[in-house]
Amino acid sequence: MKRALKLLLLSIVVSLSLLPLKRLCCLAIMRHANFGITRAATESGLDWLFIGSSMFRQGLDIKNLWGGQAATYMFAYNGNQPVLELEELRLFLERGGSVKNCAIDMYAYSLTAVPGLSDVRLLLDADLSDTLSIFAALKAGGNADWTTCYQMLFQANNELLLTLPVAFKFMNERYCMGANLGSRAGSTEKALMALPPLPKRFKPNPRQAEALAEMVKLCRENGTGVSFIETPKFARVYSDNDCYIESMKRYVELLHGLPCVLVINSTTADGLQFPGDMKVITYSFDSTRADCFSDLLHLSTKGRVEFSRVLAATLRP
Repeated sequence: MKRALKLLLLSIVVSLSLLPLKRLCCLAIMRHANFGITRAATESGLDWLFIGSSMFRQGLDIKNLWGGQAATYMFAYNGNQPVLELEELRLFLERGGSVKNCAIDMYAYSLTAVPGLSDVRLLLDADLSDTLSIFAALKAGGNADWTTCYQMLFQANNELLLTLPVAFKFMNERYCMGANLGSRAGSTEKALMALPPLPKRFKPNPRQAEALAEMVKLCRENGTGVSFIETPKFARVYSDNDCYIESMKRYVELLHGLPCVLVINSTTADGLQFPGDMKVITYSFDSTRADCFSDLLHLSTKGRVEFSRVLAATLRP
């Protein structure tokens, strides 16, 4: 019994002693990364910071946006949601980062998610206090418990650290200024029409909705302009049912009264009504072109190049 207790105590001591070492290793790695918050904070004179999910990662070619005439960076984690995007923005600013304009992914269905850690790569940029802060944000608005905290502190990204010399090199080469350089093939109309429809119910999570306003407030306090950008969706999304348009109506309502700009596909805008004091910019994109989409929601490489061209013409660098 005593031997088992000693082994348990020893394992606890070893785990706790390795924790700060793990955090230090992660932060040291990220200073030399082509992606992430730590690297972004070292970039001086950023014109645009794009914060979003795979919608942005697969939908924007920021390396060539505005012909490379504007300094841009991207945080685009899988399943990113407003609660996490707020934490990413805070980390960036706390590390000394500054940017003229912040563009936030206007993906309505992210508002319905119960706050949770959807991509552990975010923790590569987090020291101990940052990790606990992210956990507190998730716990306040979702169902995170102390098991989640243990996983975030002790288990997340262990496989990367164990295979560091090889894994990080290959992962790092896929990014430039936070943007993914990988390619995705376009689909066909037949394949896209065969995919299941989007959910018909839309109920925003209260904490996610609050995070939208907090992001705008934080940006304005730091002299940063704020835009919410909708990426194009395949035409069927607009015609399947009214759920997507209804979800965007709710999103617009949540942003009413906030000092921000909405950048929306004209197809979406046609189904919405905007308050007179809301600044809205629309763009045109042919959402019927199946080869510009890899699925109903994400652009292909061809679509990414085309949308980036459209966005660059819509917004000033």
